[in-house]
Amino acid sequence: SILSGPAGGANGAAYAASVVGEENVIALDMGGTSTDISIIEGGRPHLANEKYEAGWKIAVPMIDIHTLGAGGGSIARVDLGGVLRVGPDSAGADPGPACYGMGGENPTVTDAALVLGLLDPASFLGGRVSLDSSLSKTAIRENVADPLGLSVTDAAAGILRVVSNSIAEGIRLASVRKGLDPREFSMVAFGGAAGMLANQVAREIGIRKVIVPPAAPVLSAFGMLASDLQYDYSQSHPAGLETLDLDETISRLGAMESQGRRRLHENGMSNEDIVVEFTADMRYLDQIYEVTVPVPDLGLDASQIREQWAENFHRRFEELYSYSQSEQEIRLVTLRASISAALPGITDTESDQSTSSNPSEPATRRVQMGEWEDVSVRDANAIPEGRRIEGPAILESEFTTVVLGHGDVAVKRAGGTLVIELTDVESIESQTSEAAGADPVTLSVIENRLESIAIEMMDVMLRTAMSQILNSSRDFSTAILDKQCRLIAQGEGIPVHVSALPIAGEAVLNTFGDDIHPGDMFALNDPYNGGSHLPDITVIKPVFYDDELLFLTVNRAHHSDVGGGTHGGYNPSATEIYHEGLRIPPLRIHDKGQPRKDLLAMLSANVRLPENFLGDLNAQIGSVSTAERRMLEILEHYDVEMLLAVIDGILSATERQVRQFISDWPDGVYRGESFVDDDGFDAEMIPIRAEVTVKGDTMKIDLSESAPQVTGFINSAYANTRSIAHAAIMYLAPYDVAKNEGSMGPLTVVAPKGLIVNANPPAPVCMSTNHCAEEIIEAVFKALANAVPKSVNAGFSRRLRYAITGTDPRTGRYFIWHFFMARGGGGASSGNDGWTGIGEVNVAGGIRAPSVEVTEERFPLFVVNHELRPGSAGDGQWRGGLGAVCEIIYEGEGEASMNTAGDGVKVPPFGLFGGSPGLPHRYSLVSNGTERVLRTKETGVPVFPGDSIIALSSGGGGYGDPQDRDEESQAWDEKNGYATK
Repeated sequence: SILSGPAGGANGAAYAASVVGEENVIALDMGGTSTDISIIEGGRPHLANEKYEAGWKIAVPMIDIHTLGAGGGSIARVDLGGVLRVGPDSAGADPGPACYGMGGENPTVTDAALVLGLLDPASFLGGRVSLDSSLSKTAIRENVADPLGLSVTDAAAGILRVVSNSIAEGIRLASVRKGLDPREFSMVAFGGAAGMLANQVAREIGIRKVIVPPAAPVLSAFGMLASDLQYDYSQSHPAGLETLDLDETISRLGAMESQGRRRLHENGMSNEDIVVEFTADMRYLDQIYEVTVPVPDLGLDASQIREQWAENFHRRFEELYSYSQSEQEIRLVTLRASISAALPGITDTESDQSTSSNPSEPATRRVQMGEWEDVSVRDANAIPEGRRIEGPAILESEFTTVVLGHGDVAVKRAGGTLVIELTDVESIESQTSEAAGADPVTLSVIENRLESIAIEMMDVMLRTAMSQILNSSRDFSTAILDKQCRLIAQGEGIPVHVSALPIAGEAVLNTFGDDIHPGDMFALNDPYNGGSHLPDITVIKPVFYDDELLFLTVNRAHHSDVGGGTHGGYNPSATEIYHEGLRIPPLRIHDKGQPRKDLLAMLSANVRLPENFLGDLNAQIGSVSTAERRMLEILEHYDVEMLLAVIDGILSATERQVRQFISDWPDGVYRGESFVDDDGFDAEMIPIRAEVTVKGDTMKIDLSESAPQVTGFINSAYANTRSIAHAAIMYLAPYDVAKNEGSMGPLTVVAPKGLIVNANPPAPVCMSTNHCAEEIIEAVFKALANAVPKSVNAGFSRRLRYAITGTDPRTGRYFIWHFFMARGGGGASSGNDGWTGIGEVNVAGGIRAPSVEVTEERFPLFVVNHELRPGSAGDGQWRGGLGAVCEIIYEGEGEASMNTAGDGVKVPPFGLFGGSPGLPHRYSLVSNGTERVLRTKETGVPVFPGDSIIALSSGGGGYGDPQDRDEESQAWDEKNGYATK
């Protein structure tokens, strides 16, 4: 079964909600180690057609459940920057929270609740377990309170606030990804720990009603009994909506319905009991993520069916992503049929619920509810039906505790369900004290919120972009800047992009000054004026509040083509930037909310794929517009001055973290050197030299001894060099250091003009985000290997790509395809083998290999193989990651044209401390039986139908003496074919 326990919980929550007349609820299942979130709309849990579990993609319909590392056993800690963190690490059941007295020394959520009086130490699990609050206080004091300069009480309250905020952000993100406003839902809280925090979580989101069923601690099991009997069927049916064979479609849906009805009849269900629902997974032509929409009434005539179906799709797409593309072709991907019948109803409570109008007087307990006070404690099972309980109060049963805050009102409904109405749902966030800017709890809460917005930006981009380079390979980044153009949050972007984005923001502000207004939007790609290289187009939207510019939301995305002398953006023949494509200085593309259509038309007229260009630009626009809305929601919650003070605090905390780990390194001047194979012209073995000075808590990376700028396109503009030097240091940082502007504070990057690392215009720079970017990181790693040998990696595979263009005989359409398969291996490090198939060091795994099936569907290419390259990794005590092998046959119409751009044929990924280098790349073209090895920088390579392009990518470098590798690892490598004898 797939997540059968949490799925039962979702069904149980739907049933519990229906008992009290609610159809739209968010299910919150909080246990000891994690929290599961699911959305129920119209009385039915949302479904997902595919999910990733334990790293594996499972492409079957299942209840859509989002899991967070937040539970009663989640461990609280203080990071190096002095910010409170809770989870995802958990104390588990053994040793468990400190209060269990089983040897656990880390403070947990349960410990915090005990210290605050929310839990009774004598009645845990119905009195079968006693909790030791003194152990909780000691754990919190030593690990949280003392490091933060807080009292134990304030530290415990902070732990609960941070974990509540983490769950609230998880709910917010899960909801908005579905185009839903969580404030329009109620919440069903269940699981052992949910009752303690549900009201606080709901209040943070803006939810006003919380439902706690009597079977809350075991609702997942109960939900299995309360589920309907349902059969789901699906059939792949790829077709364009306009050309769809409706008779065939109706026949397929009918066959699935008949199959489902037959199964239900076998289970004793009659036709009167059966409900049938048809849906379809659909997308715009060049997207890869589908949207599930209802199939219209099949009794309509053909034109009405197509019209209604298209309307259903456009409407749902706009609900999810804020815009639709009515001019785009709609593709049907999968037909689905759900055939269900309700089983007889059951009850989750005994029939003898208390109805006494005079229950015994409740006990009281000292509880922290903003301040210490005597709070009534009631037996939840003894509360009469219809009785109204006003907070503050604690309602205890054998296996769960429900906390009512001030202003909360609980009513026991029929069947024993507690329905809690919340008032003052804004109170937690509506703070005005500037002192909160230094409060570590508030810092953590707002940092979580900002990061979730940046991640939502990424999600919108991923699901709406049209080009495979974006929606599959993910070559884009999202970020939020403050009005000083400091990076305050980022999504899971590309490292070489992210630290360059503040410079893009500065370019817009410097260009337009005071002539920036609400509703404006800007674009740029000029490497000499805020950009990195021409294919990376940056879209920026200012965020105004009360007519004051406060933030910039930013999306940088690699477009499939930007014009220029050859297709795909990379032109190895370029000797100046004008040969590389459309150059966009900071440009206003929306004026006070209105798109400048003539300007957008001019831009799209200068690229080879104008439809994709505008579609991807619209995806970027949707991404930054979504972020603007979310930032305005934050500004409605917080006093502006306090929010800005908190952001200063977030950046300062990050800077303290970075200074702390740098100060642990030995002072000194360290040097490293790497080489680029060539520039495609007359320069070969081009040196990149880094002199790294560590002094106290600061670091300087001086690239002054690097080569002068060259003829070819491997030169770098300063923004790109700054960003990649920053990325090199962040590789060595602890995993929990935030990637924001604060991490740049201790770092100085020196790159004199006229060098390859800071070229003068109009030098071509298109390849610079890979080369010389990767070589800058390599030189820094080699330098710091002398100072912190256990922190650095050996060499990663370098980037070598090709792009092919031609005509697809299936559609007659012109196409451009970028090669992102055969991702190379990562370098090993002390104690760890390198990652296999991770790709080049400048993207840290952020760029993915695209789907083979989607590639073959969208392009006239046949993927013969895509597999690991045995023996490609460098040997060592810890070996490098493996490279890959990929052979592709061109099946287009007539001659195609290919270009290559990259490096790593002459210079292999380096080993460290006796480790061997990985194998270099080897790419070749087999045409008419003759193989030709491809150079790394070529244009105009002819490719004919039936030709094969064979890529053998590099493995990563090894670390340490191969003789020291343990026998078990050697045997594993040989058994799995990683090593060749």
